[in-house]
Amino acid sequence: MNEMIEAGASPSSVKFTKTLIKKGFPFCFMKSYQEMGQVDQVMVDCPFMNSVEHALLVNGKHSVFQPGDSK
Repeated sequence: MNEMIEAGASPSSVKFTKTLIKKGFPFCFMKSYQEMGQVDQVMVDCPFMNSVEHALLVNGKHSVFQPGDSK
């Protein structure tokens, strides 16, 4: 987080990265963002995880939700 802040990352970027870490997506970064209506889609790239790219839903009831996850 410190490196992001020192490099000039926006507060919303830092907050999103912290949320990803809490949700089990460490060392991931946003690759794309698509507005879809009630919820939006974010593609994150996780180079150190088994599956590199993940589609996540954001801005809904849960701050970050992975389709297919029952949590």
